[in-house]
Amino acid sequence: MDELMTIIYGMEKTFLDQETEANIDFLSLRDELTNKALEEKQQLKSALETKIGSMHKEHEKAMKDYLDFNEERQKNFDALKKKDEVSAMDIDTQMRKIQNLTDMINTLKAKINQNTSEAQEANNATKENRDMMNKHFHELKYQMKQMQDLMKRKLTKLTVQSNSSIECLRKKEEKVKLILRLSEMCRKLETEEEKILPFYASSLSQEEEEEIQQALFEKPGSELADAMKDYLSLENFWKRYNKVLLDKVSLDKEKHMLSTENAQLRLLLKQYLDGISVNDEVMSSANPLFIINNRTNVSHNILQPKKRIQRIN
Repeated sequence: MDELMTIIYGMEKTFLDQETEANIDFLSLRDELTNKALEEKQQLKSALETKIGSMHKEHEKAMKDYLDFNEERQKNFDALKKKDEVSAMDIDTQMRKIQNLTDMINTLKAKINQNTSEAQEANNATKENRDMMNKHFHELKYQMKQMQDLMKRKLTKLTVQSNSSIECLRKKEEKVKLILRLSEMCRKLETEEEKILPFYASSLSQEEEEEIQQALFEKPGSELADAMKDYLSLENFWKRYNKVLLDKVSLDKEKHMLSTENAQLRLLLKQYLDGISVNDEVMSSANPLFIINNRTNVSHNILQPKKRIQRIN
């Protein structure tokens, strides 16, 4: 243990001696380097001061030459500097104006954009309204065309019906005029009794008249019976018409009877004339005037005249 301590102590002493020697060498080397550096620094300082002095002189000379050479330019520079300051103030003023104008332009652009958007919306709404109006206009135009066609057809139909009505009324007018002329002519041919009593008395009994009046007040059972009520005011007309019709029928029958009687008389006259004539034709045929055994050749097919039909008074 003591040996170990001795070894450690010896080693520490050795290291301490080496460290001391190293420190001494370091300090001596440092002092040497410091002195050398100071000497070099002093030399450099002297050289630099000499060089700086010469350069300062050269600078002052160059400065003097520069000032002498640029004095006019300096004046111009000062004038331009003052002008630049004024221009800078003007530029600043103009920049503020430009800024104000820029702000105004931006505001106007925003308003323009807003107005453009609103105008676009208004234009779109107007276009939609225009399209709707065009569609509505075409629909109305189509409806108006259909209505015009319908009214044209109705007008054409009305015109045709009007012309037909006018023609029908014209014919009825002519017929009425003819009836009036005939009535005037018939009026001249009427008897005194017909002029005083133009309508003959009804041949129906009192009971039959009451039944007819009762039937008129009853509800009609058919359209024909219902329509007959509208013609009750023409009863007197139908009386005269029926009277005239019966007179016409009786006259036609009387005319037929008279025509037959006339034909028979003509036949008898011809037979008589043939009987009193003397010629070959008469002699070859049967003579109606010859009487043999109380018989004659006269034709017995002659009808006896009937009693004439009496007209209704």
